Amino acid sequence: AQALYDAGDYEAAFLAFGELVEHKGADEEEMVCKQYECLEAIGDVARARDFAYTACRKYSSPEIRALLDAATSIQGPTGPSTVAPTPTVEPTIEPTDEPTEAPTQEPTEAPTQEPTDEPTQAPDETPDNLIDEPVVEPDEPKVDVTAYEDTFAQLYTGLEVLRSDADPMAALRIMITEEFAILRDSKQSVAYADGTFSNEVADGDNVLILRDNGYVYYGSVAAGKASGAGVLMVANKDDNGISYYFYRGVWAEGLPTGAGTIEKIDATTGIKEVVTGKFAKGYYDGTITITGYKGSEEIGKTVLEIVEGVPTSLKDDQGNDLVVDEKPVIGYTTTPDGEQIEVVWDGITKYAVEGMVE
Repeated sequence: AQALYDAGDYEAAFLAFGELVEHKGADEEEMVCKQYECLEAIGDVARARDFAYTACRKYSSPEIRALLDAATSIQGPTGPSTVAPTPTVEPTIEPTDEPTEAPTQEPTEAPTQEPTDEPTQAPDETPDNLIDEPVVEPDEPKVDVTAYEDTFAQLYTGLEVLRSDADPMAALRIMITEEFAILRDSKQSVAYADGTFSNEVADGDNVLILRDNGYVYYGSVAAGKASGAGVLMVANKDDNGISYYFYRGVWAEGLPTGAGTIEKIDATTGIKEVVTGKFAKGYYDGTITITGYKGSEEIGKTVLEIVEGVPTSLKDDQGNDLVVDEKPVIGYTTTPDGEQIEVVWDGITKYAVEGMVE
């Protein structure tokens, strides 16, 4: 197998190393790494990425995880999907007459949880015999999630596709249905795997978790936490159309940690942003590239240096922080015509994967 690789016959070497994976005298994970090297040499990025995701589901060693890091990082920004959705449920984004704008320059804040009820006011007078008795609010009836098994099964399949492909459409079709809205609004956490529901998250390679904040996770779980290859997604539908957000990449200890990609689209503006780079405990960490799209057209690209969610300020020739309106400049958005627009930071908000950190 190595001789074939050295001779430049990478496809044959890939098959030969694959035959050795099941050989008792060979190091199984080492042969998998060799197969990945063949795919890199061939130059087939998509195939290498899918191979790395599959390997990460089966193995958990640092060497295999490194393959996934490498595969995700070389994928680069993804443009709009070319897979046509089913016409009856295709998410629509209304075109606007406004001029094309660059991606949002300030980091978006993590979604805030709106209060479910207004505070209960105490009555003006309380009977003496009840003054020491606590008021017990009746429990809201919980949704029987098992009644929505078909919804879970379809979402399971849709997120399985998304974990190895950049097209969110299969999952999105389910997440905009009334059935899923009932499950999301119930604010219940539930795990689903192999057609079985559970309140306790069991370890496995293909586990679907509906989180009480409305986000869903699909992927590998170890010690009850997301670990390995996985995807997190949320979607909302309103009068403007459909907005969605997903992270796809590496996880550890229940948080995005390693190479990954974020894709999000705002139905109000019609702008899609694709974020690529590495993450640490849910935060952006390292060199991060943010690419904006309006329809199929790229409208701007931003490269930022971030350490655990905190962006690095740019310096002037004297070593002082560059500032605009008393806000530090952290980078520039470069438009297709070469114009550079300053990106500033509010000094407070950390860059993080939505729904994962406060």
